[in-house]
Amino acid sequence: RRVLEDLEPFFAQIGVQFQLRDVKTPGELYAALQSLANSTVKPIVQLDMHGTKEGLVLVGSGEVAPWREVVPRLRAINMASGANLCVVAGVCFAFYAISEASITQASPVNILIAPDTEVQTGKLEDGLAGFYRSLFTDGEISAAFEKSLGLPFKVFYAERFLVIALCKYILKHCKGKGVDERRERLLTEVLKAGKLAEKPNLPQLRKQIKGGIRPDQDTINRFAHTFLLGRPCPFTIDQLLNAVEKGSPEPSAGRGS
Repeated sequence: RRVLEDLEPFFAQIGVQFQLRDVKTPGELYAALQSLANSTVKPIVQLDMHGTKEGLVLVGSGEVAPWREVVPRLRAINMASGANLCVVAGVCFAFYAISEASITQASPVNILIAPDTEVQTGKLEDGLAGFYRSLFTDGEISAAFEKSLGLPFKVFYAERFLVIALCKYILKHCKGKGVDERRERLLTEVLKAGKLAEKPNLPQLRKQIKGGIRPDQDTINRFAHTFLLGRPCPFTIDQLLNAVEKGSPEPSAGRGS
């Protein structure tokens, strides 16, 4: 209520559309999210309720809306808005929503700002109003976050999540021991299929399989096209491979840094 008292006059003054949805059950929450997915807005969705690592707690009923149900509905909004959904969650443990994100699907949000621990009411009251004032005054979300929120809140950026996930994928499946194990597993599957000559050239077959699983630009572009809803990958394959070689979790240069 205190945050609303500060923000409603501010939004009215600057002409930003604002709606309060009072949801008391998971069903009402899902309906509210679906209404946004059916619209043409590019929204900032502010979640203000209790939460656990498993999902959102609706105070009106005490029921839990699990992340596995909430996140697909956020994804539908993000897709409808052209990858422009920002979610700000003043909810304990809400950062755990990203456990439902996968680079094989469209990102559920473009930006998520949420804590991964408990958050005190005073932190919300002091930080959220200042965050929105700074955001709509200066137009820079990172600066607004650093100025008014900070820990225990964290920021999820879809592009950054993608490149970190790709680096981890390359490290686990395309480099060193990981690629050796994957190559031998694929070789075994080929041999079991029984479609080769009676005495296959195993060294040559291993070489062909290794070449087939080497990551390339087309591979990461396919992941990016899906996860970023058509936007190109913010890094090249060479930058990703270089980051992996240096032991960095992500590339050090580019639009997603």
